[in-house]
Amino acid sequence: MGIEQLSFLTLAILVVAFLYSSVGHAGASGYIAVMSLFGLAPAVIKPTALILNILVACIGAWHYDRRIYDNHHYKSAKTVIHTLADVVSKNGNLLLNIPLRGDGSIDSDGLKVVTEIGEWMNVNKEAIIGTRPWKKFGEGPAIENAAPLSAQGFNEGKGKPFAASDIRFTTKGKVLYAIPMGWPEDGQLVIKSLGSDNPALSRINSITLLGHGAIKNFSRDAEGLKITLPTGKPALTYAYVLKIS
Repeated sequence: MGIEQLSFLTLAILVVAFLYSSVGHAGASGYIAVMSLFGLAPAVIKPTALILNILVACIGAWHYDRRIYDNHHYKSAKTVIHTLADVVSKNGNLLLNIPLRGDGSIDSDGLKVVTEIGEWMNVNKEAIIGTRPWKKFGEGPAIENAAPLSAQGFNEGKGKPFAASDIRFTTKGKVLYAIPMGWPEDGQLVIKSLGSDNPALSRINSITLLGHGAIKNFSRDAEGLKITLPTGKPALTYAYVLKIS
């Protein structure tokens, strides 16, 4: 190995180690961690294409802890998906740690979580992979009741749980994706940010519920985009994707 390759490898190890130690325990920004390593961390994050903005999370502990498995205390797939949608809508990336046994195997509870995440992604990945943040990352009560950051920049698990009225947005090309964080009991969804007075979205031609099909019953007025959801719910209703064109 040449000196250049060795130098690059050393730097990569330093960055990964610093990311782990700085953001591996509740999800501060990987961008802040990396920039702090070089003494360049700003007071306020201003996301650009050049920023490494990573939230690091774990479904359990940062090492294998049998007690967490025995007590069934892993984060649910629902929690992970909600976190994923929230982070991606804010121009971020989610790095998820899955604790493994000493022999490298995954236990049954961990397997259940990652399997369900995979099922959700199989249907909805186009709203996550290769997307960009929209003009507004989201709406809903979880934003209004967001928990303040601690001195270390952590607030994971301290905010109000997401509800059906919490919605996150991503975009790709001319398509806008809306990700509601729950299924309304009456099947009526209102997206306030997409009302008829929104100049960023002058016209809506079609809405598709990924994994289900076209939604025909929708209207817009000053109160928002009003959608009648289908009677046949998706398998995982804690988060679903509306593809808006």
